[in-house]
Amino acid sequence: MYRGLRTLNGIFATAPLVMALVAVGHSSIAVAADAKVVVEQFSGAGATKYREQVKKALRELKVDVVSDKKLAATEADLGLMQASDSYAAVAAQLGATHFISGSGGGKKPTATLVAKDSAGKRVGQKTFKAKNAKLLDASISKQLSGALSELLGTSGGGAVAAAAPAAPAPEEKRATREEKREEKREEKREEKRAAAEEKSAQKPKQPAKPAKDEEDDEEDDEEDDEDVADASVKASASTPGSASWKGLDASVGAYIYSRQFSYNQNRAGGQEAYKTDPVAPAIAANIDYFFLPYLGLSAGGDFTVGLSSAKGNTTFGTTAMTYYVGPKGKMNFGPLEVNLLAAFAKQTFQLEEQVGDVQSNVPNADYTMVRAVLGARYDLGVVGLFGSFGYNHVLSMGAFTDAFPRATAAATEGSLGVSVPLGFLMSGLDFRAAFFARSFGIAMNSRGDDDNIAGGATDRYMGGILSVGYRTN
Repeated sequence: MYRGLRTLNGIFATAPLVMALVAVGHSSIAVAADAKVVVEQFSGAGATKYREQVKKALRELKVDVVSDKKLAATEADLGLMQASDSYAAVAAQLGATHFISGSGGGKKPTATLVAKDSAGKRVGQKTFKAKNAKLLDASISKQLSGALSELLGTSGGGAVAAAAPAAPAPEEKRATREEKREEKREEKREEKRAAAEEKSAQKPKQPAKPAKDEEDDEEDDEEDDEDVADASVKASASTPGSASWKGLDASVGAYIYSRQFSYNQNRAGGQEAYKTDPVAPAIAANIDYFFLPYLGLSAGGDFTVGLSSAKGNTTFGTTAMTYYVGPKGKMNFGPLEVNLLAAFAKQTFQLEEQVGDVQSNVPNADYTMVRAVLGARYDLGVVGLFGSFGYNHVLSMGAFTDAFPRATAAATEGSLGVSVPLGFLMSGLDFRAAFFARSFGIAMNSRGDDDNIAGGATDRYMGGILSVGYRTN
């Protein structure tokens, strides 16, 4: 019924960058006591490690960084998927003054930091660029501290201000020396490439063999291209138009429904119609587990309790149940989730055939079927809406064919519901209310010599489900 990343070679995953980012924490910075920063999820190559290093650098600058656990709890309390859905609300509840986001990637290594104020308005951006990963590491090592100071100060709150320049740390000196050496190596490679091109132009039939440095550069470029492609595919897991989460979605609750079975052109035999009076109570549950962001397994059903049927003064024991199991796929488009279920299913509704001298004369419903159900869920923040429409191909009708041996059937079904987050009790918990209906169309295919003759029948089930659900984030 119902919500990736090999790093670019040497950009944010290399040991020099880790040392560089840690080293910036020793810069001399004066910080106002009221600075409080939310570090959003980063994107691109090395996003996780880059984000953690930026958070560490902020803490060493004496900036109050909101913990991920506290941020997640606040988003759940507000009914938000992420802070960007309502920056102002998140900032008001956490007392945050800034939001920081970042990204990395590109054939020529690039790293970006973006600062937003408490209303989510972009107030500053810093981009680090270099010819290769080592130069980028050196650039970040020297500039990250000042960049964070500048970005947070740009917000207008004056939360962070640079103090007097401190003496270069040993790591910064080494980074500077490495930058100069890399620039010289790059110049030599350019000279060799130019010489090779000139030689190739003079002797077109004997192409010059690439110098070792050129081969190394080509290999590096190929690895960079592979890493960029890999990072793009994995990063797409969190963008609109793709599945963005995997895990558990389950619910359990009460199902109250009615059944109405009626004949069309009942011409011979003692078979009777049936109607609940007024409803039947059942326990319902379902569970979806997505082991991949776009594919999982689904199972569920309901079991009717405390039901009996009366005919005159005679009471017939009555049992009913439904269950299904099968694969389920899904895709996410921002707040919209679209899913498709293909399942094997069983539904029964059976009365005692005879009590004393009285017969029930109601054919037992015993449908074995294959279900195909298209569903959707839309998260509005405060509430979520969900619904489905499906087709059931009936494979067999069990004991029903004792009365009508050539009967065939098919069914359509639909549901519509709303979910309300209960984040104040537990993250991922919600309350769900839904209307559900399934209608079987039955063709009897009767012959003149049959004991029971009818043109057809309809078997309708409809009701409401109230349940408590849990969905991993």
